Amino acid sequence: MPKKKKKSNYYFTQETEDWIVKYNFEEDSRLRDTIYREHLKYPLEKLVENIFNTFKFEYFLDDPLDVQREVLSFIILNLHKYKGDKGKAFSYFSIVAKNYLILNNNKNFKVKKMYTDLDDTEEVFELQDEKENKRQQDFTDEFVDLMYSFWEIKIPQIFDKDRDVQIAFSIIELFRYIDVIDVFRKKTIYLMIREMTGYTGQHITPVLNKMKPIQHRIYDDFLTIGKIREERY
Repeated sequence: MPKKKKKSNYYFTQETEDWIVKYNFEEDSRLRDTIYREHLKYPLEKLVENIFNTFKFEYFLDDPLDVQREVLSFIILNLHKYKGDKGKAFSYFSIVAKNYLILNNNKNFKVKKMYTDLDDTEEVFELQDEKENKRQQDFTDEFVDLMYSFWEIKIPQIFDKDRDVQIAFSIIELFRYIDVIDVFRKKTIYLMIREMTGYTGQHITPVLNKMKPIQHRIYDDFLTIGKIREERY
């Protein structure tokens, strides 16, 4: 008798993904609570536990279980963002968990100090003149919110491959924590995205190159008319 293949991620299945979608479309709060307790609580807890134990997060001062509960709460707050059009739910929420852990870990250890020995000082979204540099410094919470909403809609339209979608969402997620990151250097971002997604520079670079000109244009939109014209892109 042939040996059965071991199931990977058996705690987080296609059925789990389907229940997440149902949870998000369910309007009755009692039914949502039931769906969460019976179908989502365990797989999400295991996902967070495995992510936390797989990667090294040395600068959390809290008890590991408290940190995992915090990450789980963050995932629950972001469950509504998954509608089944952003790749596999397991990959998507693994990235969400890793983003949260990596970026909050860095709050306790300045990114600048962490990467002082790196030689590559080219910024990821390299601005071409002093005016653009000032624009980046003047990012507002309003723009970050508008930008994130824009990319949530556009990323699945712009990128066909699940891999590229994951990388693109990781890049944009970093901008939600722009106040935490005091050095936005090319190698810094590449290392962080690689930690989040597991993909290398050869996969990250094309995604960045495709997003950069659009990023500049939507920021110009915001500065000139106070909004982002989605229909232009």
